[in-house]
Amino acid sequence: MQSNPYRSPVETATGTVSLPDNQPLLQNHIGRAHLLTLLVIWACFTAFTYWIADRGIGHGPDHNRLVLRTTCATALGPMTGAISRGCQSCCLRNSLGLLPYCGLALTLGIMPQFIRLRIRHGAKAMRLVAWNFGLLGWFLGGPVSFLHALN
Repeated sequence: MQSNPYRSPVETATGTVSLPDNQPLLQNHIGRAHLLTLLVIWACFTAFTYWIADRGIGHGPDHNRLVLRTTCATALGPMTGAISRGCQSCCLRNSLGLLPYCGLALTLGIMPQFIRLRIRHGAKAMRLVAWNFGLLGWFLGGPVSFLHALN
C-alpha cells in the first residue's frame, strides 16, 4: 500500500497529531519583536528614571553626576534606588530585598523564549507576553526602589 502524500509530517500511524521528537527541547525563539520591545521598555523606563532622579535627588554640587549615574543604571532594575543614593546601607538593603522578586519576574519572562512549547497556535504570542511581563517586572523594581531611596 502506498503512503498518503497529503498526510501531515507529524501525524502518527494511529492518526493522532503530536510534535516530532527530533526537535530539541531548548531552542532560541528571541527575534526582532523581542529586541524591539526590550528597547522600547528600556527607553521608557530610562526617561522615567531621569524624571524621578532629577526631581528627587537634592540639588547640591553632585546633582547632575548622580542623576546621570542613576539614569545610566536603569538596566539594573531594582538597584537604581540604591545607586541614586550612593549605595547607602539602608537603600542598598532595600534594593537587595527587591532583587529576588524582580529577578524571578525576569527569569519567568526569559524561560519561555528558550523552551519548546507543546502548542502550535499562539506560542509566539505567549512568548512575547511572557517577555513583556518579565521585562516590566524587572524594570518596575527601579521606581519601587525609589520609593525608599528618595523619600
